[in-house]
Amino acid sequence: MKIFKKHGLIKALGTLALSCALSPMAYADWSVQGSQILDPNGKPFVYRGVNLGILPPLASLSQVYADIAATGANAVRIPIDNLTSAQAEVHVNLCKQYKLVCVFTYVLSAGYVDNFAAPGVMDVLNVWPRFTDLLKANTDYVVVDLSSANAGNNAVLDYYRSVYQTMIQMMRIWGIKNQLIVSGANWGQDWGFMMRDNAETLLSFDLQKNTVLSVHMYEAYRDEQTIRSYLESFTTRNLPIMIAEFGPIKRDRLNEYENPFTTTDVDVDSIINVSQELNVGYIGWNWSGYNTVDPTLNLPDYSPLNIVTDFNSQQITSWGNQLINSETGIKATAKAATHFTEGSSSSSSSSVGNLPPKVEITLELATAPCGALAGQVNAYASDPEGDPLTFSWEIYNATTKFSSYENGPSFFLTWPAQTDITLGLTTFDGNGNVVKTVDRLGKNTNSDTCANFSSSSSSSSSVRSSSSAIFSSYGSSSSRAVSSASSSSTSRSSAQNSSSVATQGNCRYVVHRQWDKGFSASIQIKNTGKHPIKRWDVQWQYTDKSTITDSWNAKLKGHNPYSAKSEKWNETINPGQTVEFGFNGKKPAGPAQTPVVTGSVCR
Repeated sequence: MKIFKKHGLIKALGTLALSCALSPMAYADWSVQGSQILDPNGKPFVYRGVNLGILPPLASLSQVYADIAATGANAVRIPIDNLTSAQAEVHVNLCKQYKLVCVFTYVLSAGYVDNFAAPGVMDVLNVWPRFTDLLKANTDYVVVDLSSANAGNNAVLDYYRSVYQTMIQMMRIWGIKNQLIVSGANWGQDWGFMMRDNAETLLSFDLQKNTVLSVHMYEAYRDEQTIRSYLESFTTRNLPIMIAEFGPIKRDRLNEYENPFTTTDVDVDSIINVSQELNVGYIGWNWSGYNTVDPTLNLPDYSPLNIVTDFNSQQITSWGNQLINSETGIKATAKAATHFTEGSSSSSSSSVGNLPPKVEITLELATAPCGALAGQVNAYASDPEGDPLTFSWEIYNATTKFSSYENGPSFFLTWPAQTDITLGLTTFDGNGNVVKTVDRLGKNTNSDTCANFSSSSSSSSSVRSSSSAIFSSYGSSSSRAVSSASSSSTSRSSAQNSSSVATQGNCRYVVHRQWDKGFSASIQIKNTGKHPIKRWDVQWQYTDKSTITDSWNAKLKGHNPYSAKSEKWNETINPGQTVEFGFNGKKPAGPAQTPVVTGSVCR
């Protein structure tokens, strides 16, 4: 398929959309009847869920899903922008295990036209094909929110209609029968009524008649009359509408222009109450991940949008308490889709017996000293029945095994120059299914071995012994199963005999995305020493008048120079482990700066 450039996109989209000759298709397992969403058993379903808008660390993902399910929620909405199909399948199987409807959404395209850094529709369409097999296998369990808040405030009607016409029709051409969701204009809030006034046309693009309309409710919805009038404009026309996002304060966004609403408060009480009265679904924003911003800074503080603090269900916020525990909140009104409890005639997994898990090993490279290669190894494993999985890793230098241990799904790995590494992983589902995965990472051909990798005078033995010394577990304390007692004797003796691998901390500033006047970046702190790092803090400064607008996973202070301190949940960095916190910012024209990161941890 040809990839269209963003300029001249409207004409190109219209041509493509109108050229798609489609024939009617069979209904998916989910369906729509008037204003009512029906589950795979044909029973009415009303969303009462939460957004997992900021994904937690892989090691704590299962606990987060358990905590979400414990609120009574019946759905979770998940950004899939940077996930592989195997990674997304982990979410699907956790949804199945905890009886939650998975709503996949693509969010990087938010605010297109206002936000010129956002991908265009053809870029969005390039994302969904990598999930085709997963979506087709899970029509009972996965709903597709095509492109969250795709149209900005400056979008014109021709663009908006063409975007969703193209997306809907291409998804059906690819054979994806999952229920689809269309997002409102104006960054999802639809305060200009582009979606409302063209609702029937948008729904007509899906010949499968299985598309739902959605709105994001923030500062444009500041009183009951506005909320009721908007939702009733759909329910009185017998059209399916849901609230895909809402929260108690305004969502200030980079590159959002022409927004006339200056108030920050949102009438979430009325959103919850009116939704219950009109039988309209809602998904609250956001489970966790926003950090408090220093009040002396003139920056938006998104922490009031957290349902719980630090991904800890014991630290529910006032917003979370309102969403979950109010009289018409999630706990009192949510009902699970009936196919989770009664079964579904369209589900076939129960007829083929207990199936083995699927496993994919990935490596996220990081910097390392002395010619070494390093990275976080992840086992993205999912089980069709949602069985809890355990992992056993083996690490080989060529054909010689020098480390073997039980561990969680992730750990941090370093292999020195002239070392050939192969990983072996055995995954168990507890029901007799065992999957063995082998992945050869290859040889690090760098010749710079550095004297301080080992005190041994033999180059071959020094490489091997130092290799053993610098493998370590990675993840949260709840999932970490490796200790010095469970490590091999070779690893223990090597760790005792080798000298310090590197200085205590390696701090790295990484620019992930940048556009005309903005950027998204992170700072990674890796413990390269032998002892845990406690309560870290770092500093950095821009020389081009760049400023930070919001951050996550650290406590941000100051204003150029900036400083960031650890949160309670990530204040300990074990040897070999890397923590990362991120932020968005504004910058002048030109490339985003990459400043030097300093601090006692960055030795």
